[in-house]
Amino acid sequence: MVEMGYERYVREQHRRRLDGILRRNHMNLIEKYLQVRMANLCHVELYFRHVLARQEHDTSGRLKTLKFRP
Repeated sequence: MVEMGYERYVREQHRRRLDGILRRNHMNLIEKYLQVRMANLCHVELYFRHVLARQEHDTSGRLKTLKFRP
């Protein structure tokens, strides 16, 4: 992100997630999505706070309480 810059980094990350068949067949929809996403981009400080919170979040202690339904 430091090398690319925040906005370019976010755009490239979204493009990578939407790669493959979706990207080949619906590039116009992806571009519209990216326009909306980039127009509503949060400040880089908030993005970093989100990343830190995500990395520190640990719910592994709750795994025993999960119930799987067929």
